[in-house]
Amino acid sequence: MNLIYHLPNGNKRDRSPFDVAINNVVKNKTIKIVCPYIGLNYFESVIIDGCKDWELLTDVNALINSQQNRNMAEKTLRFLDNFHKKIRHLDGLHAKVIISEGIALIGSANFTTNGITKNNEMSIITTDFDKIRELNIWYNTWLNYAIELGVEIRTKLNERVKEITHVKNDIDYGCSQKLINSYYESINITNRMDNQKDEEYLI
Repeated sequence: MNLIYHLPNGNKRDRSPFDVAINNVVKNKTIKIVCPYIGLNYFESVIIDGCKDWELLTDVNALINSQQNRNMAEKTLRFLDNFHKKIRHLDGLHAKVIISEGIALIGSANFTTNGITKNNEMSIITTDFDKIRELNIWYNTWLNYAIELGVEIRTKLNERVKEITHVKNDIDYGCSQKLINSYYESINITNRMDNQKDEEYLI
């Protein structure tokens, strides 16, 4: 078993150890991918282009909801349409796993550019036969509960994309984040004031 992680003093010019590990796991192999959030640019260029064949278990609602603009939401929807026979939906999925032939990667990082190259994440790679066998059993068990992306669910996703992009086009994402941060700060201030009042009362 090998640990995969970034260090705070790492050279940003160096290739991400997560990227190196994923390439080793997927290269010219048939793979099973489990992840609710994927960045299509990274996913297509590294995982799909690098492997022999693939299938994806994801939470399509989380995947669509995570898109920040109309272009990415529509691109994600086209991806789901194009590869619907290789993808299944599992509500509430949060695991990040790649199972390959004789090797597997398990960890916290989403398969996005930020998850692989920037965030403070931790993953492991294992070649342990028994653990990979157990991972395959786990994967197949949940695959039986997953939903195929038939016409009905893809139509609903299309409607969801219109709802999300309508809201996100009306409100600048940066401004909305400032509003959210301001809201949480106001809660902290209110809580501090309440605590001070409690302390005064106790005194």
